[in-house]
Amino acid sequence: MSAQGWDSVALCFTYAKGLDEAALITAFGGDPSATMPQAELFETLAGFHYSRVPAALLVADLGGWCVGIEPNGYQGSRPEVLRRAAVGGAAVSVYWNVNATNAFSYATGGRTVVGFDMLDPQSPYGADPHILDAEMADLRFGGEIFESYVAGLVLAERVTGVRLPADLPQRELVGAVLKKVPEDLVPEHGAGHPALGDPFVQQVLAVPTADKLRAIDGFLARLVAEDSGVIEEPVIRASVEAFRDGELAAGLRDALLAVQERYRATHRATLQLPVADRGNALELLHAVQDVVAALLPDQRRLGRDSVRYRSYQLRDTGRSLQAYVLEQCAVRAKYP
Repeated sequence: MSAQGWDSVALCFTYAKGLDEAALITAFGGDPSATMPQAELFETLAGFHYSRVPAALLVADLGGWCVGIEPNGYQGSRPEVLRRAAVGGAAVSVYWNVNATNAFSYATGGRTVVGFDMLDPQSPYGADPHILDAEMADLRFGGEIFESYVAGLVLAERVTGVRLPADLPQRELVGAVLKKVPEDLVPEHGAGHPALGDPFVQQVLAVPTADKLRAIDGFLARLVAEDSGVIEEPVIRASVEAFRDGELAAGLRDALLAVQERYRATHRATLQLPVADRGNALELLHAVQDVVAALLPDQRRLGRDSVRYRSYQLRDTGRSLQAYVLEQCAVRAKYP
């Protein structure tokens, strides 16, 4: 394949059952009325700055399954896209790139049945993570990089019954430039979780618009403060409570910044200690910084335009899911 012009270090193959080429292009966010031959598609992509090259898809009908090929792409590995490709019954994706990021995914019934890292197949996920164990038993996943990716293609062949023909890159394939399919606001694994029943989360999910962004900041500040325990700081508790009106009074703002400086000083002092004796000073500093970033946007670090880029990692599963969903909603509100 690489000898025919496809870069073998970055590819994504997506097999879709029961879809024709036009339907698969639509599932990927493309316009089936705007297809072009492979050579013209590559020429079109070459006209973009390397940092702005749009996603693109080539398609081939291989007998009951339509295969989408993304040279240096990954859209087929996204659950949002793979589910759309599976509307005919099932879809399989095999993806890898030059950084060894990779995924094998199998979707049916409207959700991912199983997915795993081909270099670490011992940690599968999905609705039925061990459904392909028998088919995988003799395949050499988890070893040499490209051998693992070849194993992924072999597994795809076993699931679909479709072998990629040796002359595939030489065929007169057509393709299309894609528009990104929006990310899920709620990840597949989080659907139905009771934490998402919170009235505010439900309100934002129903209409994720820009007028809710500051309220999202306030909710996220409370999540971080409660999860980390810094809510016990009187100033932080008062700031979280006062933020219901959207902004902080000058006196409270100054007090909150003073608390942040105190946590910074505590963290700096621990740097003189052995690593084993430093405790959780850095974690608490991250929590306080995230609370400040949420409540005082002008204090956010350079390049951090949203609390989406928080440093503190929420430990509680429910809070973590709420934060992820609200952060997704914030992005959707900013860039619909």
